Amino acid sequence: MEDSRVADEMRAKFDAQEYEKECRREKKRLKANPNQTKVNYWFTRAYSMPEVSRKAFVDEHPEPTQYAFRPNWNDPQDCWNAYHNAKADKERWDRNGGCLKLYCPAILRSGCASGNVVAFLDLSHVHGGFYERPMQHFSVEDYPRYDGKDHCIVLDDACWGGRLNITKDWDTFTPDQQVAVIRHVKAIGQAPPALCNDPDSIAEMVHIVRVLSSPEDGVPVSP
Repeated sequence: MEDSRVADEMRAKFDAQEYEKECRREKKRLKANPNQTKVNYWFTRAYSMPEVSRKAFVDEHPEPTQYAFRPNWNDPQDCWNAYHNAKADKERWDRNGGCLKLYCPAILRSGCASGNVVAFLDLSHVHGGFYERPMQHFSVEDYPRYDGKDHCIVLDDACWGGRLNITKDWDTFTPDQQVAVIRHVKAIGQAPPALCNDPDSIAEMVHIVRVLSSPEDGVPVSP
């Protein structure tokens, strides 16, 4: 029994050492040749999410009727008044919860064969534009997407914004920036299965960012 325990401990130690060696090799490759696969990973604190609605508000206040088109310059003044009133009603409805623009931290992947940008969203840290003030009660059930589609954490054809290059510039990040990246990568990797619309890409992103953010001894940093 004791021999079995010792053997298990030795195997675990060997596996850990091999993993550290692999991390060192991959980190060296990625940092020495960041463009080898023409893929770069980036971090942003405020990715512009697809627009959402506050369900409790929309259930009690249906979306107001909008003018289908802008009146012509020679249309009667009544048409213009109705147009401006309808536009104001819609803007007020949007602001109160009908159609909200929110943000969240994200890891962006660029330079794939398709040439597009992919965003991995951390929906556990949604905010209204101030990273330091995340929403305390955000949930995908209470804030469905305005376009009616399901929430997901991997978005193709993503947009850019203010961002930091993890692949090339990790060593220049401040400690707070490094901690934020690691924390959000971990949250993305632990997102509920219902949100994980591309698990293979998520797993690949988590692995590569962990390697890039590991110290020189090759042991991945834990958030």
